[in-house]
Amino acid sequence: MKTPTTSALTIGIVILLAPLWIPANALVSPSPINNKGRLSKSTIEFKDPKTQCDVVLLGCIHGSQSSSDDVRALISDAPTDAVVLELCQPRMVDLIRYVDEQQHLTPLEQYSKMVSSVFQRQEWPTLLPLLLVSAFSFIQTELSGLRPWYEFATAKQVCEEEGIDVFLADQTRDDTYREMRKFPQTAGTLLTSKERIEQASRVLNRAFLGEADLPVPQLSFLDFITRSSQVVTELFRYMAPFLPILLLTGYSVDELDASIAEYLEGTSLGNPSLSGGLVGGGGGGIQDSIASFGFDILACVFSLALVYTAMALPLAKIILSERDKYLTRNIKRACEFVTEQRDGQPGRVLVVLGFLHCNGIAKLMVAGSDGEEEGRRTTDLIQA
Repeated sequence: MKTPTTSALTIGIVILLAPLWIPANALVSPSPINNKGRLSKSTIEFKDPKTQCDVVLLGCIHGSQSSSDDVRALISDAPTDAVVLELCQPRMVDLIRYVDEQQHLTPLEQYSKMVSSVFQRQEWPTLLPLLLVSAFSFIQTELSGLRPWYEFATAKQVCEEEGIDVFLADQTRDDTYREMRKFPQTAGTLLTSKERIEQASRVLNRAFLGEADLPVPQLSFLDFITRSSQVVTELFRYMAPFLPILLLTGYSVDELDASIAEYLEGTSLGNPSLSGGLVGGGGGGIQDSIASFGFDILACVFSLALVYTAMALPLAKIILSERDKYLTRNIKRACEFVTEQRDGQPGRVLVVLGFLHCNGIAKLMVAGSDGEEEGRRTTDLIQA
């Protein structure tokens, strides 16, 4: 039986040595001349089919200085009529309070106050998710040095200075937590349908790699994270809090691998003495080593496929697919608002959101589809 440490150690080593694999030209800090080239790897620009407004989707690493700089650069790049944020009203209230408290309270005092407010609201169904997310956010902030909502705070500040309208386009966090509580049901539904699995896989692949057949440029995750040395540094600081989780996941995968391999050894597939086994015959020696290696590979592939199907794909549906549709509908409403304010003339709308939403929203916007035809609930665009 395999000792359940291989995947955990592999994941840790990959994370620690990954900077050595980044091309040297990706580690050159961008100069002002290079700024446009850098922004091209984090933005998608197109026209809204209905209003002909220029829409700019800015993909961000939440809380990073680089994304905050990108917000400033894009607002100053051309006249902007509206900025749409991947926020809801409660999170905007939290943002305003956080900016104020940051000047008066320590991070630990801020977290304690956040936990107290959760208990005061007595939202018991969402209590555990709120506490877990709040705790992880606190740890991530302290270890990474990133500031929560920094790019959104920058957008709000610049828009106030320039007199630009700001809109909140995301569903409420409680809606997201409610969807997360349906995770087992969502996973079960996916596992019973090959078509749903393929659909969720396309959503996840599109988020990271884009789709070549779309009429607008798509973002690549690798290009996005290596567009400057500043971004590379921020990414590794951002990922630091995830390392224990990744190591634990790797250990769990190894445990599953070992269990599967042990099961296979008792079958005709894994036992050379039963029906010839995996490699045929029972010669031992090299044949047994090859068979053992085959068991490990087969078990690893099976367990990774299980994690991908049962964990990653349901999360892609809840966190990406459904919210992409929600955000798309409100971005369209922002475009309509701008057109009305300009007496029927199209304007420019900047959308500030997480990187993984960009490709999916671009596809929905350009295709003119946002899920309303599926009977989903209507949403309200909130002006901040």
